Amino acid sequence: MKKKTLIHIIGIILLRISLDVNYTYIIAPMFAYRGFLNQPTFASTIISWIALILFIPFIISLYNKPSKISTNVIVLLFLISFIPMTSMMKFMPIDIWLILAYIIYWFILFVSYKIIPTKNLKKVNQQNNIPIWIILVILSGSIIYVSGVYFRFRIHLNLRDVYDLRAEARLLQLPTIIRYLISAARNILPVLLVYFLHKKNKKIALLIGFIILLEFSIGGHKTVFFKLILSFIGFWFYNEKSIYKYSWILSFVSLLSILEHKIYETFLISGIFIRRVFYIPSLLNYYYYDFFIKNEPDYLRQGILRRLGFSSPYSTPIQRLIGDKYFGNIEIQANNGLFSDAFYNFNFLGVFILPPILILIFKLIDSSAKGIDSKLIALPIIVVATSFNSGSFSSVLLTNGILLLMLTLYLLPRK
Repeated sequence: MKKKTLIHIIGIILLRISLDVNYTYIIAPMFAYRGFLNQPTFASTIISWIALILFIPFIISLYNKPSKISTNVIVLLFLISFIPMTSMMKFMPIDIWLILAYIIYWFILFVSYKIIPTKNLKKVNQQNNIPIWIILVILSGSIIYVSGVYFRFRIHLNLRDVYDLRAEARLLQLPTIIRYLISAARNILPVLLVYFLHKKNKKIALLIGFIILLEFSIGGHKTVFFKLILSFIGFWFYNEKSIYKYSWILSFVSLLSILEHKIYETFLISGIFIRRVFYIPSLLNYYYYDFFIKNEPDYLRQGILRRLGFSSPYSTPIQRLIGDKYFGNIEIQANNGLFSDAFYNFNFLGVFILPPILILIFKLIDSSAKGIDSKLIALPIIVVATSFNSGSFSSVLLTNGILLLMLTLYLLPRK
């Protein structure tokens, strides 16, 4: 075994072990009221590790193609979605059929990546900045309009009371197109910020940073704030070899969470990052399975087919149904993607249908970004991975602006 491969494997195993420790001593005791049980058995421990070990060869094989967005996205999704789910398999009394369906889902995902090719898109004038400026002006103008008219250009930097901002933002009666543009701006403006930093146009980059802060101050979405920070980190530190560091970076954060709890007896890192990024999506996988194993699948009738006139059997948004049934609050938006998206739309059939669709989307993003500087793909990697991990593919493409992100990447000037 090559030394580099062994280092990758150790990073993956270290992440799993550190997450198990986090779950045992922080997540389960502190957040048991959310449904995090701590009931490991010898059988569940063995099954959870077998599930992880089976997929390590698949994920290691992807390290040979580090420059593609799709490769980085799948590796990142494996680390933040698959590994935490195997951890929960150890602690939660999960139905064996859920485990099998989950494993099949990821197997189909990897196989689809191997057999679906990347298409070459017709080239546009790749020295023309005008389309980029148009996108920037439209997105920025939407945020400035809402911020100025409704909030008098307030700047809010406190992360502790963001739910008050969200409740306030829900009351706004904004046109649908404005809501779409603001939602899309969350994913596109950080990419444009990095682009202008790369072009050494610091004034425009700082202006975009200010507009992103205005957007955060409108709805209090933490991801907006963190993407602003990550845009700078990605610009300074990302390169084509960064994919090798993902498991080690995440392991380091997980270990920091354990040290924080051990030394200071607090759980800030675990509460904000470990629980939210790793374990809430895994818990929701269990809840979506539990609900839709007993109820009719939606068959995209709250998604794409709704726009074609189809009616869902559920009058309430499914995310709110899950929030009401399992968290006792219908106001909770229990959004989740990947396996949950597949299962609530198509039941067991979804584990065969959705993975190829996702890979097609990822490969289209590859095609859109082909030839751009590697520093410009750091944010799209994070945006695509986190968006599809936390939302249905149809809403991610439209509401979250991934289609517009593809267009932006396609129009970015190349060397």
